[in-house]
Amino acid sequence: MPPPLQRLLVQLAQARALGRRHVTESLVAGLCEAIAALPPQTVPQAGREMPIRAQLYVYDHSVDLTLLRSHPGLACLFLFHGSGYVREAALRLMDTQVPAVFPVCAVAYRLNDWVSQVRTAAAGCFGRLVATMDAAVLGEAAAYLLAARRHWQRGPLEIAVIDDTTSRDDVRADLVARMISYAQGAPQRILLAAAGESRLDPDLPRLMREARHPSVRALAALFLMRGEVRWPVGLETRWIDKSMGVSRRTTRYASRPLTITVSVDDTLAATVQDGSPQVRKVAMQAVIDAPDLWRDREPLICRLSADRSAVIRAGMDYIRRQQAKETLDPAAS
Repeated sequence: MPPPLQRLLVQLAQARALGRRHVTESLVAGLCEAIAALPPQTVPQAGREMPIRAQLYVYDHSVDLTLLRSHPGLACLFLFHGSGYVREAALRLMDTQVPAVFPVCAVAYRLNDWVSQVRTAAAGCFGRLVATMDAAVLGEAAAYLLAARRHWQRGPLEIAVIDDTTSRDDVRADLVARMISYAQGAPQRILLAAAGESRLDPDLPRLMREARHPSVRALAALFLMRGEVRWPVGLETRWIDKSMGVSRRTTRYASRPLTITVSVDDTLAATVQDGSPQVRKVAMQAVIDAPDLWRDREPLICRLSADRSAVIRAGMDYIRRQQAKETLDPAAS
């Protein structure tokens, strides 16, 4: 956490220890401003550290409920209080006019709260927040929450409000613009996390052509050529030797068919010309996986055989070896 925020949290703890009248509006306003400026990915860490520094303990819930009624601005901090009574009250008093990403994500995290009444209050608060938020703010929040919520195991009904928000046309358009413009980081995680939503399907050809990050172009091309979308939904145990109790944890995927129809050959032609080997490898694998079409795709195979990437050239060498075997022994094919 930023040092100024740490100091403000300590000041609040000291003021609370002296009595409610020592908590000033200027202190509360400073806290709200500092918390709103936090990046969304710090929500889990902030949820652990801020209650400790501000000494928001469970046994203080009656005192802090009174303090919250006097200073509703503290709701942005009391979302992380150790008492479910205070968290619920904070969600009901949350200022819905704060145009910042962190409060949206913090409220969304309470959708996975272990107290059912808090989850219900969080769903209502989240609905009020998104009704007044700009699409750009919601898009930035959704870019983080889509991946984060995959690990949540409570409140499926309450968490559904996130899906309702990301399915909005303006939020979807902002997410697509982010996936196109991001040149660093891992923007393909946004596409992978949103893959279960069919509303993004019409944007896949554009993402394949225009995204600055090759990982986004490669993933979009993979979906288009397979005609199927796959995304991770959790972990599962795969047995290596059940009699010896040897197993490993692997990613479990869900899938759905694409809702749009595209030309696989046109998609292949575009990916073969891509400047990134990461994208061209998708084309290589698609060609290898369709041996019945090798003869028709001879121009593509010739082009990939001269690729700068040694991995892609090795893939085409595999095809040439298989073709040579078929020539020597046609019955083998």
